[in-house]
Amino acid sequence: MNTRVLIALDTLDMTSTTLATARSFFPHAACHLLHVLPAVPQTVSSLGGPVVLVGTDQPSRNEAQQQLRALGDGELVDGGDPASEILRRAASDAFDLVVMGTSGRRGLSRMLLGSVAERVVRESARPVMTVRQAGHGPASRILVLTDFSSAAHQALSAAQQYFPDANAHLLHVVSPTALTAPLSLAPAGRAITAASLAARNREWVQEAREQLARLGGGEIVEGDPAEVALARARSGAYDLIALGTAGRDGFERLMFGSVAQQIVRESPIPVLTARSLDLAVQGA
Repeated sequence: MNTRVLIALDTLDMTSTTLATARSFFPHAACHLLHVLPAVPQTVSSLGGPVVLVGTDQPSRNEAQQQLRALGDGELVDGGDPASEILRRAASDAFDLVVMGTSGRRGLSRMLLGSVAERVVRESARPVMTVRQAGHGPASRILVLTDFSSAAHQALSAAQQYFPDANAHLLHVVSPTALTAPLSLAPAGRAITAASLAARNREWVQEAREQLARLGGGEIVEGDPAEVALARARSGAYDLIALGTAGRDGFERLMFGSVAQQIVRESPIPVLTARSLDLAVQGA
């Protein structure tokens, strides 16, 4: 069964890195292009003075329609909210995956598209591949960043499903602060000592090794998860990063969400993200 890919385009031109990367990574997929036309202020006069109406003028739409047809099959949406339009389609059964860029060309466009991408990554019911720079697929070397959460398992499953011939390298990054900071984890009335911290850390690392072994093996390193992943991405050793968009619960979930946002914003290679199935069902 062919993968059905929704490609969200911020520009309608042949030089689109998002479109080129999507076609490179999914050469046999059924692709559907989506472009949301910006709302163009139009001023008309009335007895009470000028009135500004928000809409898309017809000549611009006609031109955009011709440009879209030159790129492939797809649809235009007049003056909608890009993130909402993408998420609505991702929540349907029409698509398996969303591909989109993470930044516009300049100025306000760049900032707005970045926020659109972050919202789609957080809320999409389907896996999302974000593109900051042109990538070349299909992916043969994938870095899978895992915290062993449901979302991380979904990201691994998506990577294996869409790139079955790729070599997936699992990486678990232990933050130094996670190993030393949380005093609240001490049993009531018992002081935390260096020895108890060391024992707990050994237990965490051993648990991580066991979980990695069950997944087929991987690597454990200490550091800032986003910075470690981005350094690996910049090394040229990988074609794609895959990760979940939320951690296990509470503060850990918040922190892993921020890790995903930083990687999506800064990664020089495409990033495949996925949510927990439970969260995706709740948000749909």
